[in-house]
Amino acid sequence: MTEPLLIADNLNIVNPAFRTWVVQRDAPALTGFVKKLYHRGIRWFDLMCQGAGLDPLAAMDWVIQTLQQSFNDIRFVLDTTDPQIWEILIPRCQHPPILNSLPHWPPPPENLEVIQSTRCAVIVHCHPPEQTLIPPQERMEIARTYYHHLRELGLPDAAILFDIDLFPLGTSDTRAHPLMALQMLQHLKKEFPGCYRMAALSNLTFRMENKIQFQAAFLSAAVAAGMNATMLNARSKKLFNTWHTALNLFSDEPTPAASP
Repeated sequence: MTEPLLIADNLNIVNPAFRTWVVQRDAPALTGFVKKLYHRGIRWFDLMCQGAGLDPLAAMDWVIQTLQQSFNDIRFVLDTTDPQIWEILIPRCQHPPILNSLPHWPPPPENLEVIQSTRCAVIVHCHPPEQTLIPPQERMEIARTYYHHLRELGLPDAAILFDIDLFPLGTSDTRAHPLMALQMLQHLKKEFPGCYRMAALSNLTFRMENKIQFQAAFLSAAVAAGMNATMLNARSKKLFNTWHTALNLFSDEPTPAASP
């Protein structure tokens, strides 16, 4: 069985403070911020530095090197689809990163070449390029195709993370309803029990107020439905505690001890 995986989404350029630290190369501010989350037991950080006026490779490399100087066990999710950036940054990470995100099916051959050569874990988004709002049954077809292809490349089940791709609450299309995401989790757990099933909670409440309340409610339901990985705002003690509480209540997989 896979150990539940918590990924902090705070090192994202949409976070104004993080963008300022990157632009100004403010290592003390960045390190001080991460230290609080690290002491809470968080080891995985989604790193996204795509933005106007930024060199994503230089920015991501600076963040990685800066934090690895202070934290021995820090790990990164490389949030870019550029295989050239993957190739350069993977060897610079002290621990094998997770690649996020693998583009829609069929993926570019150069992305698959990096995955095959490095055997890095990868986040899979189960949607086609021309239409993202599709029902769980069609998403499962994409998941099956990805799964068999990635297994042929040599990835074990535990290195495959299926992202159920949440959509903002209030989207009129019923295929975007959170219940569809919960159904997807149930299907994935049944068919791919050795893989990760995950969601990025911020996608659920894009441009909403009371984000944490809605995210926490969905988080509990999602863990009960089979989610064993998540990407969330790790500054929120409510989300952090909800994650561990839900795992203790609903998960049949091993749960690491939560730090206060």
